[in-house]
Amino acid sequence: MRKQADAESSTLTKGERTREAILLAGRAVFGRDGYGRARMSDIAQEAGLSQGAIYRYFRNKDDVFRAVLGDLDRQLFNASTTGGHFRERPAEAIYEANLGYLSLFWESRGVMGAFHEAAASHRSYRTLWEDMRRQFRERFLHVLQVSFGVTVDRELELLTLAAQCSVEEFAHSNFSSLVHPAIEPPVSVEEAARVTSAIWFAVIRDIVSREPRASADLVSTTRQV
Repeated sequence: MRKQADAESSTLTKGERTREAILLAGRAVFGRDGYGRARMSDIAQEAGLSQGAIYRYFRNKDDVFRAVLGDLDRQLFNASTTGGHFRERPAEAIYEANLGYLSLFWESRGVMGAFHEAAASHRSYRTLWEDMRRQFRERFLHVLQVSFGVTVDRELELLTLAAQCSVEEFAHSNFSSLVHPAIEPPVSVEEAARVTSAIWFAVIRDIVSREPRASADLVSTTRQV
């Protein structure tokens, strides 16, 4: 992975490399200090640049933060794909998707905590959170519709939203640096994936039970929770 990243970096222009360095620094600073305490001077210092150099690329810390969140959103979206075997093995596919999402959430828990902090006090970040959430939900509902021919009605959308919120809140409550989990020993990424997947299975239980193989996978996987 390091060699691949170095190879990709070598193809970037100097300006592109500088912008990437600023975003990496921003990710480190927001992850360490949170949204409220992060400053452009801290990001400049982390990147090894002058503040003037940073302002040539980003207007303010919110500009940097939104770019950081945009990159993370794309990474989370890709990490949480259900793969190409959703119809044949839905339980396995959903577990893999949740595991991918939660693994990256854990790695980026500082930035996710900063995002949660910003969304709690700034409407623009709440809107951004909802936009990101909607993209994930629409993808899942589309895959469900294509794989099983279901009609996406309001009830199914609400159930999907509830399951989605449970994954987000479970991850935030157990992984975010802003929250101290109330359970010992701390929840692992794998445990979080199994537990939250059980909630997703409840949403689609009636749908996948029409498929004998899918139903068997569902029962086998939920017994591990």
